[in-house]
Amino acid sequence: MSAPLLLRSALYLPCSNARALAKAAAGGLPFLPDALILDLEDAVAPASKSSARTSLVSWLAAARAAAVAPAVVVRVNRATTPWGGADLAAVGAAAAAGHGPHAVLLPKVEGAAELLEARAALSAAGGEALALWAMVETPRGVLRCGDIAAEGVGAGLACLVAGTADLTAELRGCHTRARGPLLHALSTIVLAARAEGMAALDGVHLGLPGGGEEGERVAREAAGDRGGLS
Repeated sequence: MSAPLLLRSALYLPCSNARALAKAAAGGLPFLPDALILDLEDAVAPASKSSARTSLVSWLAAARAAAVAPAVVVRVNRATTPWGGADLAAVGAAAAAGHGPHAVLLPKVEGAAELLEARAALSAAGGEALALWAMVETPRGVLRCGDIAAEGVGAGLACLVAGTADLTAELRGCHTRARGPLLHALSTIVLAARAEGMAALDGVHLGLPGGGEEGERVAREAAGDRGGLS
């Protein structure tokens, strides 16, 4: 088993935000994250999905991904949506042309079959070398986490990502600093990932990073004060 990725920080950028993409390509980010996650899913409105995908492909062709972040990842739409198939085809084609990302993040994974289907779609488009990351953000996904990790090894799964916002909503819980409703799920994700030598990435910080009290809160969370994953 390979050593897990070092994931101390990750930054999500919506592919519909041209200004943010340009800033990332120019090295204008406020910090260099260990992972830059270019988002085609939740952060992009349905009416902007196609144009966001086009912007992503152009960005990948123009930017030197290795200079932007150690890991550049694309979060695609789920295969059951009208956009998922086109997302995988576009990312696979970009990889075949020599300017693909490092990995593809699949949202709301609830079974290993989804990983195998995504791998087949990427390979058909020329992206067979791309790693897969799986987002665990539903109760069913948490319950099947061990199987997803174990069976995902053959599909190139390299990281499990906790989707804490959606998971909290599905559990009908509340967002609290202690994250009590999520502790079992987070522990399950870590155990499943570590059992297969994979990385595990925590959910997003819901506040806006900055100075003062909010900056101190971000620092505490990054240090593991909320039981974060690494």
